[in-house]
Amino acid sequence: MSKGFRYSWEDMRIELGRWADLGNELLERQPDRPVTWEPVSQMIETATPWLRLQNEGLRKIIELSNSSLRPLQDPLICDLGTHRWLQADREEAYSDWLAWILEQLSSPMRIFRTLSIDLPGATYSRPLDVPRVTREEAIAESHEGGGGRTDIVLRFDCEVIILLELKLGEAIDRDRLKAYYEWLSNQDARFKLALLLAVDGPARVEGFELRKWSLICRHLRLAARGLATQEAAFTTAAMTLAYVGAVEENVLRLPRDLGTLFSDQGAGSWFNPEDRDRVSDHIQGWLSLVEARNG
Repeated sequence: MSKGFRYSWEDMRIELGRWADLGNELLERQPDRPVTWEPVSQMIETATPWLRLQNEGLRKIIELSNSSLRPLQDPLICDLGTHRWLQADREEAYSDWLAWILEQLSSPMRIFRTLSIDLPGATYSRPLDVPRVTREEAIAESHEGGGGRTDIVLRFDCEVIILLELKLGEAIDRDRLKAYYEWLSNQDARFKLALLLAVDGPARVEGFELRKWSLICRHLRLAARGLATQEAAFTTAAMTLAYVGAVEENVLRLPRDLGTLFSDQGAGSWFNPEDRDRVSDHIQGWLSLVEARNG
């Protein structure tokens, strides 16, 4: 391929659209002429080296991630968007799964790292034990903003209580969060923290601290990496990575077909440049956590 080849994604889209229009015009003018796919095959053959070159950087980043997760693989290689249970509007399913993962992590310090929580040592009077994780605790209607049911609550005896609310979409019910935070404020614990897991938003909403899903996924990847080294926790590590992949593909909307980068045929899917950059930044972010941990 010559060094002067400078097609962008938009150029390619326009060019393919032009050829499609020409093809339709030919079919209208010569309806009885046999149709052949030879021109299309020639276009694909011509574009394959360019496509392979565009995807090479992304493939190398995924290979680095695979190496860090070995013997497991990066979850983005698996298409987790076709499972109905994992649709982005099923917050209950994602809450159930995350609650189970937090139970399996068991170690308070590992849980705090995963949720990016930095507790001061003076907060608790004795070493923390394995937390009790509950789902859908009822909140009375008497609380401001009405009643409801919590997503996830972690209780470390009477020392620490952490309330997690998960949002997979953009809408945030501030009245509901206000009621939940009031409920949390009345709980018996030395340290109380409310976290809102969302794609994006303000750093603090009605007393809840924001934890972006992108950061949570990176820390869950790190937790899974540690679990994979323990024979008894290998299945937990695999299921944790499956959860990460579901969030990354269905909530963060990262590409679902990265597995094509490692196919024996072709050069991978036609990734939008913006999607390639988003995946690269996300994976590099988690690999930076690995380097920091190893350092």
